[in-house]
Amino acid sequence: MFGLIREDELQENYEAIVRESERLTWLVDNVLDYAAIERDNKSFMLREVDLNAIIQRVVDGLQVTLTMRDMEFEVELDPELPMMRLDANALSQCVTNLLSNAEKYSRDERWIRLKVRRVMGFVEIVVSDKGIGIPSEDIEHIFEPFFRSKEKHALRRKGTGIGLAITKAIMQAHGGTVLVRSQLGSGSTFILQFPEDLLVEEEIG
Repeated sequence: MFGLIREDELQENYEAIVRESERLTWLVDNVLDYAAIERDNKSFMLREVDLNAIIQRVVDGLQVTLTMRDMEFEVELDPELPMMRLDANALSQCVTNLLSNAEKYSRDERWIRLKVRRVMGFVEIVVSDKGIGIPSEDIEHIFEPFFRSKEKHALRRKGTGIGLAITKAIMQAHGGTVLVRSQLGSGSTFILQFPEDLLVEEEIG
């Protein structure tokens, strides 16, 4: 704004502004939602929605950030999936939290995969990365509010420690759960698991 940046540095600074604006929005949303959950004042509106479309909107919204950070991003939706009864905004927040964490805790192999699948009576959203991973002793604590790992690589990443706590609360409100598999140094997989009874099956005849 004050003309202190060279012309060839403008794009880099624009990208930094976009990244930090998105991060700030995400942090504020998480803090406000966590405060509402803590006061037991958070309500969820389960309506008939297209899960694939919701995820695609989240992915499109994060695409610029992921591209700027040189992430290899794979998305595999389920075109055969029926409509589901979900809170679209809350689901978007869950997916955003998991994708943002996958990006934040990435290492040299900057890869994220998101997959939607139906398996054994559940609908699952699976987010995998090849990042720093989670120490085994931390896994039972990562859904606790404000928990921050003492692992040296994790300490270098900024965060509030409430994103996963909010994600767990949202999944519980849907009758679902969050599963995690991780190995330190090899990456993590988080699974949002919804009961199949949230599906809106088409009537025949």
